[in-house]
Amino acid sequence: MDRFAKQEQIPIVQFQKGQRKDDVMKEHLARFGKPEGVLFIGKAQEKTSYSAPRSVATPRPAIPIHGLYGPPPW
Repeated sequence: MDRFAKQEQIPIVQFQKGQRKDDVMKEHLARFGKPEGVLFIGKAQEKTSYSAPRSVATPRPAIPIHGLYGPPPW
């Protein structure tokens, strides 16, 4: 993305926490001198707390096969 932006001369904006993206867009739009095009590429790093769920194998009941119970699928 960075290489493409540099090649096409598109500014990359790193949004700060609490910064209003609409306000940034209005500032860039006021300076934009073309009838159409890309104003900028915005990057927002949303930080969240994440705990990976524990992976625990739980046995499943046997699967009936032709009226008989076979071994578990694992």
